[in-house]
Amino acid sequence: MDEVKFDLQSGVTSTAIINKVRQSHLFINISMEQVSLLRKKIIDDHVSNAGDDPSISAAERLIKLFKCYEDVSYIYVKHKTDTGFVTYTKDRGSTMESLQHQQLSHNVTDAATSDDVELWRQELKLGDNNEILVAFAWSQSEETRKLSMFPEFIAADLTFGVNRQKRSLFVVSGVDGNNKRLTGFRAFMPAKTKQAYLWSLHVALPFLIGQSSVDLILCISTDDEKALLQAIDE
Repeated sequence: MDEVKFDLQSGVTSTAIINKVRQSHLFINISMEQVSLLRKKIIDDHVSNAGDDPSISAAERLIKLFKCYEDVSYIYVKHKTDTGFVTYTKDRGSTMESLQHQQLSHNVTDAATSDDVELWRQELKLGDNNEILVAFAWSQSEETRKLSMFPEFIAADLTFGVNRQKRSLFVVSGVDGNNKRLTGFRAFMPAKTKQAYLWSLHVALPFLIGQSSVDLILCISTDDEKALLQAIDE
């Protein structure tokens, strides 16, 4: 079981683990349910242990937790005072994150000035830390599948101050073929600025559900939030 735990903590998929065990240990049988239960215990232990460690920030706990989920895709942006913005992505089933310095159009850096970054630091109460988590978006595989099946109409809304760090939670949802609501993806954002919305809609959303699905969106419903409307228009 130690070998299985190591693979789970490394982000190896359940199917790959079962195949590995069957190939390496002919007389040992392991089921998907056993792997799932062990994965849940590891995640529960991780959440508990990380929460008791004062040396780990809330952002670090968030990232480490999502690395444990094999059925979740995520994308996030960090900012360092010396190197600027860096994007990290991980697709479901992948065992490693991808990293790139921000050079994309329509991202959180396009119009982000030093004043913007300083404001984000002050609002998130991160002081003069060299590195901050600017934005984090994620979607479970079932959420991605449903939104990709029914992308024509989506609704977007922002809820302010949903956690101790006063992060704002941006949620994109849709409607399926049975006229039932579905959640497409969620994103923690630094502020209700046009640049933050641009990143969520033009960078995070295409990564999570695919550009082809984004191209099929015909209608976006939201409230009269000026910054969000400006991002949608672009």
